[in-house]
Amino acid sequence: MPRRSPSAFETRTAIRRSSRLNKASTVIQSTVVVQIEGPRTKRRKTTKLEGSQPQPQPLECTEDTLGATDIISQTATTRATRSSQAFITREKTLAKREQEIKRKSELLDQQLSNVSRKEQKASDMIEKCETKAAETTLALLDEHFTCSLCYEIMACPYVLHPLRCGHTFDAICILRWFFSKAHQACGGWHEYVACPICRSQLIVTPERIPRHDITFPFVPNRTVDAAVKDLIGKLEVPSSGLKRELGGSSAKRVKVKKEDAEGISTALEGWKAGGTSRKDWIKRERQGREEMAYLTTNWAKLQGQDFILMKARLQV
Repeated sequence: MPRRSPSAFETRTAIRRSSRLNKASTVIQSTVVVQIEGPRTKRRKTTKLEGSQPQPQPLECTEDTLGATDIISQTATTRATRSSQAFITREKTLAKREQEIKRKSELLDQQLSNVSRKEQKASDMIEKCETKAAETTLALLDEHFTCSLCYEIMACPYVLHPLRCGHTFDAICILRWFFSKAHQACGGWHEYVACPICRSQLIVTPERIPRHDITFPFVPNRTVDAAVKDLIGKLEVPSSGLKRELGGSSAKRVKVKKEDAEGISTALEGWKAGGTSRKDWIKRERQGREEMAYLTTNWAKLQGQDFILMKARLQV
């Protein structure tokens, strides 16, 4: 085998060494470069103050954040639109209901007005009927139940005792007529007493006592008394048309016209409660009933002096 020359071997060895050195220098250079380009920086230590509030971190304006904001704004707009539409619909519904209620109210007012007019007409008719009935009643009293002595409506009517007479008078009037015939000095009747209308003679009042009941010259006419009281009672109640008030949901009252009140005659007004004619009748009725009750109870034992006192009390 031929031997290699030493020059060639040395050359290869030098190349290998130089290549290793080059690699090592490259590694060292790269390491140095890395160390220079990327030096570590030390963080400074900060002390947290007690009671300090954490600072709010600013939101990063990213595409995701912007997209979420757009969705929220779209949702709020949709809700506002729906609420506005619902509000408008509700307002329209309320307006329709209000118009319907107003129409019904006007219809009810019109019906109430018609009913009020009809009630007023009925009230006027009733008032006229009641006034006519009252006038008829008063005419009946004047025609059939008038005392022939005072020409007033009979109060506590009595009939004279003789069977052939039968005429009826006021109690107080017939008592005054009867005691006007009594003698002023002795209080006795010395002549026959006759009926002021038919001249029928009464039984002579005996002077002796006790007297018999058959000699009492007066008899109460209870039939006429009941009829007169009933008719006068009808005149006492005021006309319902004068005080009638028409009721209703609207609480409207119809006032009575003045001419209706003026149409009632003065005679009817006098016979109503508190009227002058009624007061006078009540006074005559009470006085006549009291005097007749006293005379009836004590007729058997009354003496001439008692008759004189009664004559003076009756002012005859």
